[in-house]
This record gives sequence, C-alpha cells and structure tokens, in this order.
Amino acid sequence: MTVKNFVNVSMVSISRAIGLEKGPFSQTVDKLEKLRLLERVLSSSDKRVVRLFLTKEGELLTKKVEDSMESHFSNKIKVLTDKELKDFYDSLDKLKQIAETLISK
Repeated sequence: MTVKNFVNVSMVSISRAIGLEKGPFSQTVDKLEKLRLLERVLSSSDKRVVRLFLTKEGELLTKKVEDSMESHFSNKIKVLTDKELKDFYDSLDKLKQIAETLISK
C-alpha cells in the first residue's frame, strides 16, 4: 500500500517508512516482484536510486484489500459518536502528516 500511496518515492525511503532494514525489505521486494505485484525501476538521473511501482496485478490486489478494509472499518466506526468520529479523523490527518514527514527524510 505504501508503494501505491507514495508514488515516485525511493525504495530506501519506503523501507525507512515501514521500519524495515534494507536486507529484509529487499527480500520482500524480490518476492513481490516474483509474484508480479510490483517492479523496480532505476532512476534515470541517479542509478543508485531505485523506485518501486505497482504492476496492474499489484493495483488490482491493492484495490481488493482497500475495499475489504474500508468495509470492515466503516462497520466498526458506526459505534462512535459524532465527536469521537471527528477526533478520530483529526488524529488520522495528523498521523498522515507525520508519516509524510518521516518518509521524506
């Protein structure tokens, strides 16, 4: 999902964002490549930089997972009051801002 949400982000930045060391992250990427869910693309300006992109199969699987998660969580949050719901969404917005800051470093 990180690959989908952060287009044109380097492989190193993604591994940092999700908290995996380079080695284990590379092994995971290898497996996802073999499954044809994503592909590595070398930067044209700096050959040391590798970017990850979802394949069509990866996009379809991501969509399926997102739809399932959305359905699950929309059922769960129905128990929240309007104030709790607002606080929840405000907190998610703040987390998103922090995550974007961490990924960009």
